[in-house]
Amino acid sequence: MEMSDEPFDSTYMRNRSERKRLGTGGLLPGLELGLATMKKGEEARFIVRPEMAYGKLGAPPRVMPNTTILFKVTLCNYVDYSQAEDFDNIPETERGKVSFDQLLVAVNANREAASELMKEKRTFEAKKRYKKAVRLLENCRLQNEEEEKRQKAVLLKLYTNLCIASNQLGEFKQAITFSRLALGYDPGNTKALYALGKAKLNLGDFVEARTVLVRAQHLQPGNADIVNLLRKLDQQQKAIELDEKELYRRMMGRNSASQPAKSFSTTPTESSTFQEMKAKLVKFRDDGETTKLLIPVSSFRDSQLEMLKEIAATLSLKVSQSDVGSEKHLRISK
Repeated sequence: MEMSDEPFDSTYMRNRSERKRLGTGGLLPGLELGLATMKKGEEARFIVRPEMAYGKLGAPPRVMPNTTILFKVTLCNYVDYSQAEDFDNIPETERGKVSFDQLLVAVNANREAASELMKEKRTFEAKKRYKKAVRLLENCRLQNEEEEKRQKAVLLKLYTNLCIASNQLGEFKQAITFSRLALGYDPGNTKALYALGKAKLNLGDFVEARTVLVRAQHLQPGNADIVNLLRKLDQQQKAIELDEKELYRRMMGRNSASQPAKSFSTTPTESSTFQEMKAKLVKFRDDGETTKLLIPVSSFRDSQLEMLKEIAATLSLKVSQSDVGSEKHLRISK
């Protein structure tokens, strides 16, 4: 309050900025009028009389009735939503008449809003804004090659941002889709390559992840993010290889009690069989459409069937036996 030594509220003390939208009633009238006059990065002080603040009643106990308030404000940033909203208010039947430049204003407004949301860790909302901007661009009518060139340049940025947002949300399959769309416009885009490699790594596709990340590193040898992700890939791959060797050792030890576990070793054929089985089960687990997998028992030796059951268990898959006609099958489900 004016003439008071202590503030009744302070985002400075909380070390956290606040995000408000003008014209929605979320701010005191006097403060909103002041904010509307400010520039990005500007600091200002506003003395707000009671009638433009908390009025005759105040907000006890923090703000007494009829209190004049001194606001000290820093405008960190702002996003102009009006241009995007102006376009939204145009009827669908009339949007075809809008010029590409007018459309691009709305697209960039959505993109800038999404970027601010990403900074605030509001990734889900940001992704919706990015996708909205993509839809506007994909549905527009282009008049010449110059407009097409500009459209592709903005779509490249939007798809790159979408794959980054999807990775942050744990939507790795979508991240792969968006990164490939971005790479369709620019095969050497290191941000898209990095995002693709990250998504592949999170899905356990180490071979493809390494291929993509090495390609990105070749384009930007000094990129610390790429180097760190490759290091993480090496660590995860080594850890999984050790787990696989231990799992295979236990299974084979169970089928070969006379062989000491400590002297166990696998042949190249056994190792490749293990890798093939695991790859098929991982693919089944990650397939959102397939719910069950039937495997003919007669196609495998007893040791291989045990191996399948062990791998399925490590992937949190359920295994049961099922008869299809006269043939027995292993039924694997999620």
